[in-house]
Amino acid sequence: MFMAIQAEKEFNFRLNMRIVPYGFFYDRINKFQSAVCVVFGRPIKLKDLTEIPDDFLAESESDQHTVEKKIMFNGKKRLQKDIEELIISIPDKNLVDLIDDATQLYVLSPIKYMGRYNNVSEKYRLSKVLSDSIQGANQTEEGRERLSDLKRKIGEYRSNLKRAGLRDAVVRREHTGAEIGYHIRVFLKGILLSPLIGYGWLANLIPRLVGRFMRYKVIEVQRRPKVDGDESAIIGATVSALILYPVISVLLYYFLAFGGGLQSLLQLLQEYGPITSGVLGFAEEYSRLTSGLLAAVNFYLMARLWRFSLYHGSEFRSAAYWLYDSLGELFSSRAVRKLREQRYEIIDALDFLIGDYY
Repeated sequence: MFMAIQAEKEFNFRLNMRIVPYGFFYDRINKFQSAVCVVFGRPIKLKDLTEIPDDFLAESESDQHTVEKKIMFNGKKRLQKDIEELIISIPDKNLVDLIDDATQLYVLSPIKYMGRYNNVSEKYRLSKVLSDSIQGANQTEEGRERLSDLKRKIGEYRSNLKRAGLRDAVVRREHTGAEIGYHIRVFLKGILLSPLIGYGWLANLIPRLVGRFMRYKVIEVQRRPKVDGDESAIIGATVSALILYPVISVLLYYFLAFGGGLQSLLQLLQEYGPITSGVLGFAEEYSRLTSGLLAAVNFYLMARLWRFSLYHGSEFRSAAYWLYDSLGELFSSRAVRKLREQRYEIIDALDFLIGDYY
């Protein structure tokens, strides 16, 4: 904004310049690669921020400074207003806990939170609407009474949930055909891929532990920012993987070629696996070459299955928990039904709050 003011000042505020407010975000892990570019609000015309004399340069120096300060001050207020309309801003810290509790219940309700379980944009939109509605209700006497009643209902629901030994995920769950089919499909796919998931998880256990240790050391011990911890975790995991992969591959090669591992493997495959005599003869004749090929394949799989095992393993674990909770719900159906009624009352109260104050 300062540069725009100086440019307009040079031409007696006749350029009619507009400022397009935007922001870049990139962390130190991405270095110079921008992760996010956000344009917020409408372009700002400098002449709209304050009254500017027709002949600005004819004014005294003190009057010029006064006009420039007004432009800067009003421009800052305008930017702050546009930013607060975009983000979730809670000036009153007493409302933070209530907004967090209400948002956690509201946005995860199946009837509100549509999509494939990771719809971040919809989740943020609902969170923003709910936050603004609660803050709007807090401005009136009637609204504060409704917020007090809402806080009481949420507290009772949490207490009953804890007393019943259940999680909110079990209560809010609705067993639609799409949900059941999705989780069963993911669970069965996880079982089929479990050999690859298990291999990738075990093969990369040490790099993952190194990454976690580096992150803990930087954030918890050295008390440095989280972005430094994430950067150290990535560097530590990558360096340990670059050291570990060749070492394990070389050890595997020597075990297969000189430790009798290849002969044992071939005997096992010959007895139980679909291996032909031609392949068996080639492997026995060129044992070192075969051992080298197997070590190279192991090196590739260790690197390739790292992300594969984390992604599919996480999906498999989530589906298994979902099915386990669904079975547990059969034995606690009465308690779940009562808690579900309480939850519906809270969601209805939030809907009415949004309708009246958003």
